[in-house]
Amino acid sequence: MDFARVVSEHGAVSMAFTLVRLNGSIGQIFTDWINKTLPDRAAKVLH
Repeated sequence: MDFARVVSEHGAVSMAFTLVRLNGSIGQIFTDWINKTLPDRAAKVLH
């Protein structure tokens, strides 16, 4: 799926990425959440 194409079809005129730093236990909580919620995209998000 081409994310940019899909969101533009729904009215988006721009998009951006946000880099976040996950310190301490928050990093593990986020990693667990992304693996459970979006297992097909988790590796790309965590990269």
